Amino acid sequence: MSEFKGSELMTTTANGTAPATANPQFYRRPVAVNRERHANKSLADAGYGFASTANAVALNAVEMAHAGRSYPIVFATSAPAFPIAVLGLREQQNLFLNTDGTWRAATYIPAYLRRYPFIFAQTPGSNQLTLCVDEAAPHLVDGADRPLFANGKPTDHTDNALKFCMAFEAEREKTLPFAKALDESGILVENRADVNLAGGEKLHIGGYRVIDQAKFDALPDATILEWRRNGWLAPIYAHFVSMGCWQALLALMGPKSA
Repeated sequence: MSEFKGSELMTTTANGTAPATANPQFYRRPVAVNRERHANKSLADAGYGFASTANAVALNAVEMAHAGRSYPIVFATSAPAFPIAVLGLREQQNLFLNTDGTWRAATYIPAYLRRYPFIFAQTPGSNQLTLCVDEAAPHLVDGADRPLFANGKPTDHTDNALKFCMAFEAEREKTLPFAKALDESGILVENRADVNLAGGEKLHIGGYRVIDQAKFDALPDATILEWRRNGWLAPIYAHFVSMGCWQALLALMGPKSA
């Protein structure tokens, strides 16, 4: 698949380490959307419950200015350094999901989540992309309320999913050179957060990188001018601003559950 790797911060406690996530994140059984196979399938409004155990999710660069108001934004430890929104401090913890599967009000919802259960798959050996749907998703049900096909033709629901995935993929392709440039510049450093919670619990959070302010400030003027022309300074500043959201995550946790 032409897709981000699964995003998961590593949180260690006295009980151990978070397990690795699937790739691509959230998708368990994606198959190509097909008029015969999915002739009687419909879309249900199943919310975001599929992300209940995600403490991080990938972002495109264009989203960072919006996401940085709600989440700390960090970068993947592997190359390329894709941006990641932090959703929780404990392993398998999402602090922005309500019990009814809705997202926390007045909070930006990353496009990676809004796209689900659809995704593009890349045909091996070519650049051709195929629209797929996760057949394991609760969003895909039998019925004709919001059908994928009607009279053998894609409905507006399918067309809209295709357009959204096309837009997502276009932004992902724009994010790729940004992520590569960050890697090659040497301004990213691995970081960890040590959090002391009420009741004495301690969390040690790692598995991510941040931009070192001093290294960024020392970049050559020519690099800064190039990045400004490419539109990369805005997401970088959004990353710096987002660092203030770590404290907001801690506040969302509240007291440790019994």
